[in-house]
Parts: sequence; structure tokens; C-alpha cells
Amino acid sequence: MKVEKQPQPRGEVKKERGRPVQKRRAKAVFAAFAVLTAACGESSIKYRYEDAAVDASMEADAQQERQEERCLPNIVPPTVCDGVVSKRFTTEDSVLELDGGLTLVFNGVMAQGDKTVVSLQVLDNCGNVRAEADVEEGQETVVFPDVNSEFGLALRVVAAGPGTTYGTEWASVDVKTECGYTSEKVLVTANITEGEERGFVYEGQTYAVRVESVDVEQQRAEVVVERVMEERREEVARGNIAVCERVNGRGVVTPDCYVAFDNGKVQVRNEATGQNSVEGTRYAHLTVVVVRSE
Repeated sequence: MKVEKQPQPRGEVKKERGRPVQKRRAKAVFAAFAVLTAACGESSIKYRYEDAAVDASMEADAQQERQEERCLPNIVPPTVCDGVVSKRFTTEDSVLELDGGLTLVFNGVMAQGDKTVVSLQVLDNCGNVRAEADVEEGQETVVFPDVNSEFGLALRVVAAGPGTTYGTEWASVDVKTECGYTSEKVLVTANITEGEERGFVYEGQTYAVRVESVDVEQQRAEVVVERVMEERREEVARGNIAVCERVNGRGVVTPDCYVAFDNGKVQVRNEATGQNSVEGTRYAHLTVVVVRSE
């Protein structure tokens, strides 16, 4: 008698050797999925490690390029002293190349009260500001691009004017190389407006001196000096300093008229305070001086 095979109802679990076939298939599928996931995960981790290695290599290459491109200042002391170079600066012709890899830059003319002041900067071969001075017409100021050398640049403004039209300022300046300085060396001497700052370089580090407030009546100024780094600033000196007294036209340095840093080697002196008659802004005339160098 032929027995016809009855169709298996849908949804009914077929048993084979005492184990449901559906469960065996599910386990097989899960095992295959686990193997595939592990393989993909291993590949993903591998790619992540390779990407990290590439990023690290690129960063190392970029850092090496930055180091190679970084300019090293090279200031050569003059072999001949007492030499004088003269130039008539204008807004369009504002640069004078000097010996020793230095450059004198004319930054313009300012009217401060009844005085005409010329702003000058001395740059090294890398373009760093090594000295800065606001020099009155008819006056002379000695600045020192390298505090470890015994030479200075005497900047004398012979004449200056605002020009006939806007942007045509001019100044005739004599630059004299002087040697043999062993005591005080001026890095910056400038009228700094309240809320502004001036930068300077000392021992290869960049600094900024800022005037936070000025009391013209009391002849005092709140002054802050900071070391300027790539990602942050560090305050090295702060004080509310009086104007240094004058005896026979010379300043008398007393502890209340300057702030100092680097164990007293560098002083920031308050030479004068005032108010511009045109803008009405207050300023302090500050001088950054290296009193001794080793």
C-alpha cells in the first residue's frame, strides 16, 4: 500500500535527530554573522590604525617643515662705529636697510600736543621687532637691537611733517651706530595710549608692555608686562607707577616709578603722562630699559 507523504504544516517545527532544524539553521546563521562581523571589525580596526599612522606621519612631516622654515635671528655687531646713515622716509618709502641684518622702519608721524613725534622700529633679519622708539622732532634716542652686544643705534629725527595730503607723512632721520655701551640699554621708548600695548624682544623672548589706565592729574599709570607665547601669555610684572622725577632735566629712578622683571634686570619706567588734545586719549610715555646684561 502506497503511503502518500503528508505536507508539513507551516509554522510547525520539523524535528531531525531530536533537534529542531530551525534552531540549527538559526545558530548557523548567527555563527556566520559573527564571523563576518569579526572580520569586518578587524578590518575596520586595521584601517583605523593605518589612518592614525598616516596622520601621525603627516603631522611629523609638517612639524619638520615648520622647523626648517623657522627663521633664526642673526644680528651681526658692526665692525665700524660712529657711522651715520641719513634717509628721508615717506609713506611709500618707509624702509632703510642697515648693516648687521637690521632694518629701520618708518611707521608714521603723530601729533601729540604741540610736539611732532615719529614712530620707528628696528627689525632683525627674521622680521622680529628688536627695538622701537617714538622720537620727537629734533631729539635723539638710542635703542639696542641686541642687549647682549655693546652697540646701539642713535635715532635722531631731523625734521618731520604730516605731508600735504593724506598718507604723505615724511621724516628725515639720522641713524648713528654707537659702540661701547655696558650699562643701560633702551629697548622701547614710546607714548602708549591707554588700553594699548607695545611689543619688544628680550633674550630671544617676545614681551608686551600694556598701559591699562592713566591718571593724568596724579601722574600715574597702571602698567602690565607679559611674556607672549604661541598659545598663551604670562604676566611678569604689574604696577601702578608714578612719573620719574626730573632733576636738571634728567630722570631720577625711584622704586615707585618703574616695574621690573628678570630679577630686576629689565625696568619699565614711567617717563611722563599726558592727554592728546585732539583725540582726548590719555597716554603714558614708557621706556623699557635693560639696566645690566650678563
